Amino acid sequence: MLPEEQSYSVRSENYRYILYFNGKEELYNHNEDPYEWKNLESIKKYAKIKLELKNQLYHLLNKDK
Repeated sequence: MLPEEQSYSVRSENYRYILYFNGKEELYNHNEDPYEWKNLESIKKYAKIKLELKNQLYHLLNKDK
């Protein structure tokens, strides 16, 4: 697998954010959904959490936006 085809994930105390190489995103609340059945990525209520975790991920990858 090429580096540009890597997918990444970052975890906070309550949430996990996943960014796939094709741009697809997923967000899960591990307190309410420990088995990651319900993707919260497109729910407006979670937009701020998603953005915070996405920024954290980019920072960890040294790709600050």
